[in-house]
Amino acid sequence: MRKTYRSGKIGSIVRLTASIIKADPSLVDDFDRLKATLIVNMPELTEKSHCINCGASMKEYDIRFDYWQAILLLRMAEQVRTRQRSGMDFTIANQVRVPELDISLTAKCKTTQASKLGLVVQLRNINKHKVPGVWVITRRGWEALRGNRVPAKVTVFREEITERDNSTITLAEALQSHYGNLNKSKTPNSDDFRNCLDSYKPEEWVGFMKDCEQL
Repeated sequence: MRKTYRSGKIGSIVRLTASIIKADPSLVDDFDRLKATLIVNMPELTEKSHCINCGASMKEYDIRFDYWQAILLLRMAEQVRTRQRSGMDFTIANQVRVPELDISLTAKCKTTQASKLGLVVQLRNINKHKVPGVWVITRRGWEALRGNRVPAKVTVFREEITERDNSTITLAEALQSHYGNLNKSKTPNSDDFRNCLDSYKPEEWVGFMKDCEQL
């Protein structure tokens, strides 16, 4: 497959800057006036949503550890525990096919966000290629399950973490964050957040950390 690169606008920006300075050399020593003059001649420089050079999105967003990631983590852990109790080695048991979990589609789609929070990681095969749909609970994920405080938020820009917030949260608090939005008269079902909150016991997960220290 032939690889090509799309040309950007940096050449136009440089030429415009050069022509403006040539017309008024004093702008070299006045950054604010030079910037203002550039903007007058190229208004798109004020556009914050896209890169002026390549047109790519400049959007960054916060990922918070909320009830969706908490439910995903709990359901993954429950499957790991069931598989291990059936005699499966922990390392294999901890390789969960998320699309097959009995949870809502919304929760299943939170794997990438949960990975940015360091709670899960996608399994890679012997060739270091990602295995579609298979995710592993990390050391931090098991810490969250046992009730430890973990990072509550990260900021992501173009799939890369650019900022790690100092705030922390527990899995119980993440579940509790949605509790107030539920209709209290509603009868809980298998996917209901109240079921997860009421059944979650941190002490049940204390012994599930020793085999994933490096994840």
